[in-house]
This record gives sequence, C-alpha cells and structure tokens, in this order.
Amino acid sequence: MATTRAARTQEVPAKTDPSIPGALRGRQTIAVRELSRALRKAVKGEVRFDAGSKAMYANDASNFRQVPIGVVIPRTLDDVVAVHRICERYGAPVLNRGGGTSLSGETVNHAVVIDHSKYLTRIAGIDVDERRVTCEPGVINEELNRYTGRWNLVFGPDPSSHSRCVIGGNIGNNSCGIHSVQSQLYGPGPRTSDNVHAMEVVTYGGDRFWVGVNEEEHLDDIIAAGGRKGEIYAALRDLRERYADAIRAGFPSVAEMPRRVSGFNLDELLPENGFNVARALVGTESTCATALRSVLLLTPALFKRTLVVVEYDELADAAENCSEIVERFRPIGLEALDHRLIEDQQMQNKNVPDIEELPRQGGGAWLLVQFGADTAEESLVQAERFTDWLTREKRYAPDRMVTVKSAQEGGWSGDLWAIREAGLGSTAFPPGEDHWPGWEDSAVPPPRVGEYTRALRRLMDRHGIEGAMYGHFAQGCIHSRMSFDLRSTRGIARYRAFMQDAADLVASNNHFHTDVGVACVEAIEAAGWRVIMPEGHVCCGRPLYDYGFLSAAERYLHRVLDVLRPHIRAGTPVVGMEPSCLAVFKDELTQLLPHDDDAARLAAASHHFAEFFQAYGITPPKLSGEGKALLWGHCHHRATGGMDPEKKLLEQMGLDTESLKGGCCGLAGSWGFESGKYDISMDCGEQALLPAVREAEDTTSIVANGFSCRTQIEHAKTGRRALHVAQLMQLVRDQNGRLPPGRPERIHGDGERKPAPPMTYRAARVSAVAAACGAAAFAADHALRRRSAGRARRGRRGPYRR
Repeated sequence: MATTRAARTQEVPAKTDPSIPGALRGRQTIAVRELSRALRKAVKGEVRFDAGSKAMYANDASNFRQVPIGVVIPRTLDDVVAVHRICERYGAPVLNRGGGTSLSGETVNHAVVIDHSKYLTRIAGIDVDERRVTCEPGVINEELNRYTGRWNLVFGPDPSSHSRCVIGGNIGNNSCGIHSVQSQLYGPGPRTSDNVHAMEVVTYGGDRFWVGVNEEEHLDDIIAAGGRKGEIYAALRDLRERYADAIRAGFPSVAEMPRRVSGFNLDELLPENGFNVARALVGTESTCATALRSVLLLTPALFKRTLVVVEYDELADAAENCSEIVERFRPIGLEALDHRLIEDQQMQNKNVPDIEELPRQGGGAWLLVQFGADTAEESLVQAERFTDWLTREKRYAPDRMVTVKSAQEGGWSGDLWAIREAGLGSTAFPPGEDHWPGWEDSAVPPPRVGEYTRALRRLMDRHGIEGAMYGHFAQGCIHSRMSFDLRSTRGIARYRAFMQDAADLVASNNHFHTDVGVACVEAIEAAGWRVIMPEGHVCCGRPLYDYGFLSAAERYLHRVLDVLRPHIRAGTPVVGMEPSCLAVFKDELTQLLPHDDDAARLAAASHHFAEFFQAYGITPPKLSGEGKALLWGHCHHRATGGMDPEKKLLEQMGLDTESLKGGCCGLAGSWGFESGKYDISMDCGEQALLPAVREAEDTTSIVANGFSCRTQIEHAKTGRRALHVAQLMQLVRDQNGRLPPGRPERIHGDGERKPAPPMTYRAARVSAVAAACGAAAFAADHALRRRSAGRARRGRRGPYRR
C-alpha cells in the first residue's frame, strides 16, 4: 500500500473480475482527503482517519494485518447508509466490524471500516409468542441473551467470545457456538443463518430495504415491483436457476453437516427451501450487503442445567459416542477438550482449581455434556439417565465421570465451562512458543470426528506441528491453535504445505474415502492396465433419485455421457469403486435415457470392481498363508450383478470367504443420518451385519465395498473397520503376500494413503475408472492427478510405455 501527497490520495488494491484467477492485481487511487471531508460532513458519528485509529483497526484475532483507509463509528443507522453512499461515490471499499474477534481476517481490509459496536446497540423489542427479537448489529451476543432470558428465551449461537462478539459479526461469519446443539435440537437450527428471520440491509450504493425468508411465493410480485430490490431478486432467481443442480449436489444438508458455514448459502435460494434471501446473506462478510437491523429467532432457554464430565484416554475416543449421545439424550451442549489444552492452562496458572475438579486427573481428554430443562429435577434426571447408560451399557468406570449442577442450582458447573471457554486464549501463546490460528475451525460430519481427529493429529506429527484440540463435537467442529512458524521463510513454507495437506484431508472426510479410489487404481495398474480418471466434476447423481429430482438426475447423466463418450465408443471398460454409483449406469441410466445409444454402451461397459477382474481374467495378488474374510454386499451391488465376483476374487487371493446373507446394513445412503431414524437404522444393521462383524475373529478381514455399509460398521461401535476389496488387495501387495497379525484394517490406516510412484506397465489395454460420486470422483481424481499427469493419453489403445 502506498500513500502520496501527504495522504491526499491513497492507492489500494482494486477489485478484480471474479472470473480471473489469482490474487488482486489492479490498483486504484482513492481521494482520501476528500473522502474524509465528505464523511465528516454527512455522518453524526466519529470519523477517524488518523494513524493511531487506523493502526488500532488494522488487526483482529487472526494472523492478518491490513491498514484501513479510515474508520467510521456511526451513531445512527442513517450514518451507515450515508457511509455506503459516499464510499460508493469515491470508489472506496467498505468493511463492517464488530468485536474484532474474527480468526480468519474477515474484519481487516484496505477499506473504510465501519465499527457498529459502540453506538448501534439498540434492542427494538421482543415478540414472545413468535419467539423473535429485533436488534441492531452492535448488540453484544451475551447482552442480547441477558435481555431475552427474562422471557426464558435465548439466541442459540453463542461463540466462546459471546461476552464481546456482536450480532452483526455473528451474521457476518454465520457463527455457531457451544449451545448451537441446543438451537439445533430445540430451536430453529445450529447456525446463525438458521436463526435469522429477516434483515434490513443497505447495499454498497446506499439502497435500503428489508429481505426475508420464504419469499418464493411472492417472488414474481417482488420482481414486478421493480426498484433495486426487484433487480437484485431477479438476478438471484436467475443465478439459482442456472446453478440449481450444482447447488443441490454440492451443498450437504445441515442434518449431515451442521457446521457447514463456509462460503455463500446458495442453497437457501432453492425453490424447495423457500428463497430465503436473509439467510443467504448470512456469512457473506460485507461482500454483498450490510445488515442494519435483524429479526432473530429464539430458542427455549432451558436454564435449569446439569453438566456431566467424562474422561477418555484420547480425544478421538471421546468422539466415538457423540452422535449417539445427541440422538438418544438430546443435550444442550456437547464439547470436548484434550490434555494439551489442560496443560497449557496449568503452565499459565489459569483455572488451576477448576482443572482439579475434572475426573481422573492426568487423563487424555474430557467430554462435557450439558443437559437443560425447565425444572432442576428434569435436568438432573436427564444427566442420571446418561451416566447410567455409560456405566451399564458402555461399562464405564464410575470414577471416569462427575456430575455437577449449575450455579443457579447451587453447583459449580460454570467453573468447568470456564476451562473450555479459555481454550482460545490459553492455547494462543503458551510458554515457550507462539501458536497461531490458520486451521482453527475445521469441520466434518459429526459421525466422522473420531476418524478425522486421529488423521489430523498424524498429519500434524508428520509436519512437526503441535497444538491442543478441542471443540463442538456434537456438530463436528474442531478448534486448534498450532505451532506454526510464521516468522521464517522455511516456517512459512511448512505452513503452506501443512495447509494444503489439511485441506485435502477435510475434502476426503467430508465426502467419500479417497483412499479407496487410490487402492482401486493401484490394483488395476498392478494388473497391467492403464487407468484414465475423468477430469472435473462427474457425478452419477445417485442422491438425486432418492429425493425425486429426476430431471436433475437426467442432466447429470447427460454430463457423464459427454465426458465418457469417446472412451465408451472406443470400447474402454468402465470400473466402479462405489456400488451405488456404478449401479446407476447399470440400471437407472437406460431407464431415464432409453433411446440414447451411448447410454446403452455405457451400461454394457460398466463393471463393479471385482466383476471387472472376473470378466477380463485378471489374477489378483495371492496370500502366502491362510486367511479369512467376511464379505457384505451393498444393496445396489446385489441388485445389479450380485456378490459372486467378489467372493471368487477373495477366494482367488487365498481367503476362506463367508458371504453374509441379510437385508440392508441400515444406513441406506443419507437415510440413516436423518433426524429420528438412528434407532431404525441400527435395528436394520442388527438383523445380520453388525452381530456377524462383532463375532468375527480379529484376524478375519471385514470386506464391504459400499461406503454406506463401511460407515455403518464403524459408527455402530463394532470395534472393526471394513475394507474395500481393493484395499485388501493393496494390503496383500504391500505386505508381500502376508496379512499382518491382528486386525488387518489397523495396518491399512485411516485414509491417508497417497498414490505410489508409477509402476512399469505390462499390458496394452486401457481401463477407465468411474469414481464413487461427484465429490468422490473429484477427490480421487485430485489425489491421483500427480500420478497420472503426463501419461494419460486418453482414449488410445495399444502399447504404452513411460
């Protein structure tokens, strides 16, 4: 950033067209002195362009520092509107700011910063019957809940910074918090966006109007009325109609991913969701509009509270039962902390007496499970039901648990919550080294937290990075301040490498297992075939059938045919690693496109993984000794070819194989994840699959190609993890024909397998792999891109040499 002519003007980065990749390249000159004069003339609040004020607002709680053009502290909402109009006239960017507690740099920029927190703190009133409250953006989160608490209602999302963060900031970054699980189970939903009913907004040009929810039925009237609001709504409607299919496929539901708060909430614009512009704007961080007033939805407060703290050997163990706890016991808070966080606080002499109240001093991790009700008796009964379940069904020793009442009931649970709320501060700068945000709020579907935290810790170890972990385990969110070296060139390079690997890890955990894709490709290549991965986003559309979106599914299939057309016309076989996706090509494809010759060709060329090996007479790797396998078939797999090829393949490998009979595993895609279906899902699994897995000998390999089936086996607490048949082949090759002692899946690991260097190919045939589903196809493609780059020569048949 450069200044010239005694700060009369200032150069700042210019906005770049979004279609141009990379960093901002352009520069623009702002007439700073004229801008500041215009603002002082129009605004009743404070206008600060001095060096001290700019320095103070150049930082927030993140790693980033950007000096603003100037600062405005408005006294009225009209001031905010005036700032937008004037900044638009001078071409100056604007940035809204509240408590400055952002960890990702959202509240620093080369812009005119608008600080709402000093004066815009009015609460307009509460509608108790409708459970709504209206307030300005500078109201502190805790102050709002103190006000609404008089009517036994609260605003659910309450970040650990609730004593200083403001509602405008919550709206800006779509905040959640400790009690987001309360608003999910007892209120509108876990995120701020779920708890917003309407907002009065101002655009960059100074247009001021209200936006709401469930406006689909009035959309034509709003557009016909014209004006800036009508123009914007028309553009939003066109945007959603253009990208509706991609939005449906790419945005996981809140039920599956409660902490999906990144990016723009485009799914709120879909017709089936009601065209909720107010909720679509939540999380946009000043990039689209500024909130002036907000109508928020409230949740029953459940102020009579009881806390149960449970000790575990390690953090990942604490995650194992969280989904079941939420489903069965409906707590209002469920948090976890690891021993490193405790040690950091002890070294800084923070909360030492409180830490001594934790069960089993010296443990590896603790789970904090809070119950709330309208009466103290009901809250205590909930806690007792939970601890009884732990001791009787889970066989936990009583000394692993402590039950504490809230201060209102004469207890001291607040002291234990103080340990959790001090997590951010105590892990930021522990004695001896700096710890930084950067990978502070990663999130995965809640049932996968245990697997994810183990993999993340291994990744940190590999990069030589330390840091405590804690977070909102009920909703799959992990916090960690890490020992990044941001002061040296080498340290920054390591930081970048870690971030890239960590990003790969949380794509994989949020979709299918990419290690399965790696194993499938390596198995086919080891047999002498050259594998072609589809480029870009190619999806069978399987989830769309489940919910009746057949037109969208048909469009997805046309896209698949466009990508695979040259290969299927060349006679290249298509191999599926995920049975439910491959089944689309074998079954639904020709039913939806009965007169398409290429659809018929694709159906004929499609093979389940083992079916491909059997059809082309490929010999799998063989065991040098004995081994057993328990084989379970996915429902779509059984319906589109059966399990005989898998059984024969395993027997060819030298495994004594039992093919289990029975109905569905119970998960059935996303069905088992949906609210209210957990018990039924588990009952289905208990009919055949789960008892057989529990009874299997440790040395028996559990084989299930279906993602849903493998997930159900893991989530049902069988103590086992199933492998895809390709992973078992990979394991036999890696172990030189031997299976390791104990459970085979322990050696295989938790999904961090990277592609091996290319091998020398022996055959002259080509095989195309159809990956699991859109996201999985991309993930597997991404993982294998480096391996296959430069040697694909797509569509050619004949000898191939490196």
